[in-house]
This record gives sequence, C-alpha cells and structure tokens, in this order.
Amino acid sequence: MPESLKQLIDALAKLPGIGEKTAMKLAFFIVTKKLGLLQELSERLLFVEKNISTCPLCHGLKDKNVASCRYCSGDSRDTHTICVIEEYADLLAIEQTGVFKGLYHVLGGSLSPLHG
Repeated sequence: MPESLKQLIDALAKLPGIGEKTAMKLAFFIVTKKLGLLQELSERLLFVEKNISTCPLCHGLKDKNVASCRYCSGDSRDTHTICVIEEYADLLAIEQTGVFKGLYHVLGGSLSPLHG
C-alpha cells in the first residue's frame, strides 16, 4: 500500500466513530472513485479552518466574520436561562426540538471530577 494512502487511512481513523475498516473504505472511495470529491473535500476543510471560530460568549461555533454566534446574538433568546452542554452537537440537537429559547454554554468536553 502506498505510504500516502496509509497516512490518509490513519488520519480518517482519528475521526470519532470511524474505525480502521471504515477509514480504509472511505480512503479507497475518495482516491479511486471520486477524484473530484478529493478536491472538494480539501477545499471545504481548508475553508472551515479559515472561516470558523469559537463564540466568545457561549464557546459554540460561529463564522469568523461575526462577533458572536446566532444563538448569542438573537434578540428573542431568554437571557435568564442558560443550558450548559458538553459539545456543540448537543446544542444543535436541542435547537432542532424548537423548545429551548434560552442561551447556551458549551463546555467542549465532559466534566470529570476524577480527572480534575
């Protein structure tokens, strides 16, 4: 196996929920079937790296060209209620329900008394 392909597999396997077999399937698909996809993925990853940052208020994700995320800057949010969540994906799941109208605080990981 070419070393560059092995490195791609190793990188894909670092993603959550992606084991070595799935990483290998993805790498083979990207390289052999869809050369245009390889270019598009490269461009999208670089675009995200350049244009996404952390909201200074809730620590969620936001576009770099705005001061705060859409949830912190929304006038209709209840500023007296804060939902503390582990990851940004949790925020998105809660927002899909349409029930919570307060603000968020994204921890960026779990709290573990055993690990300080």
